[in-house]
Amino acid sequence: MNKYLTIALVVLLAACGSGGDDLATKKKALQEKKTELASIKEEITKLEEDIKAIEDSLNGGVEKEMGVLVSVKTLEPEKFSHFFEVNGTVGAAEDIMVSPETGGLIEKVYVKEGERVKEGDKIAKLNTSVLEKNIAELNSSLKLATTVFERQKRLWDNKIGSEIQFLETKNNKEALENKLATLNEQLKLSTIVAPTSGVIDRVVQKEGEMGAPGMPIVQLVNPKSLEIKADVSEAYAANVRKGDVVELTFPNFNKSLEAPIDRVSSAINPGNRTFSVQINLSNPDEYIKPNALAVLKITDYKTDTALVVPSRIVHKDMRGEYVYVVTDEEDKQVSIKTYIKTGQSSGGSTEIVEGLKKGDKVVVQGYTEVANGDQVRIKEDELANVEK
Repeated sequence: MNKYLTIALVVLLAACGSGGDDLATKKKALQEKKTELASIKEEITKLEEDIKAIEDSLNGGVEKEMGVLVSVKTLEPEKFSHFFEVNGTVGAAEDIMVSPETGGLIEKVYVKEGERVKEGDKIAKLNTSVLEKNIAELNSSLKLATTVFERQKRLWDNKIGSEIQFLETKNNKEALENKLATLNEQLKLSTIVAPTSGVIDRVVQKEGEMGAPGMPIVQLVNPKSLEIKADVSEAYAANVRKGDVVELTFPNFNKSLEAPIDRVSSAINPGNRTFSVQINLSNPDEYIKPNALAVLKITDYKTDTALVVPSRIVHKDMRGEYVYVVTDEEDKQVSIKTYIKTGQSSGGSTEIVEGLKKGDKVVVQGYTEVANGDQVRIKEDELANVEK
């Protein structure tokens, strides 16, 4: 037993001795790597300093001597406009539910959905059998009444008979004529015709059903004449007028055009605080479909004498908005921090209403690298003068 215990202790001591040697080796290797890393960092820092010194000697010295390189825009009065967008819906100006003017059984429908018709073409016909019989009876009665009246008239012309008899026959004849005329008009009304040219969009009633005034038989749409309606916020009520030209875009049809506003509502809708505008649009090729979506770009402000700068160059601090303007001081050019008052912004441009004047050179490139009073150099080319 003691023999085995002795062997185990010897093995354990040998293992502990081996682990201690390995730990010491690793600690030594780590220290060596740290020393190498520190040396490499020193070399990197020295290289960065050398590179910066060389760059400063090549470029920095020139910039320091001659100023920061910038581009400017020389302000001149120009056209400027601001617009807002609203969504509108496209409808057919002539979208008619065609119904008969008198009641009766629908005997015949002459059209189908999708069929084109012209004004006056037959749409449908009501049953007129009873009406035709009544007309036939009236024609017979009128024939007899006319014969009696003519005979009575000849007698009266010869002073034979009484005036009452003559007037009664005359009245009877005229009453029958009027009644016959009324029935003939009713007979005409039994044929329903297209009130305008267009396309039969929907057949509502079929043959054999009862037609009546106010009950449409077909829906007739004229796609060549459209109207676009949109609701505009009350905030723009003072700036939108009849006749203003609007840019129309139809996203689903890849089409844009311009058209004037034909109607502006006179009252504000109290439910959503908007007013409506309407644009009438000719659609001869029928490219735009009724009920499509339209986007209206409505101009609410425009001027021909605006001083305009790119919106991106306008900065703001605790005092307000400002830009940098290049001015001449003795024999050099410097950037001056100039506070301004801005107006409308549109399309990446902003109108300046106070603080700048015609001829001012506003920094439009390099504006993030200058400060108030810095010496600057303006690029030789003049491309920046037209940048917006």
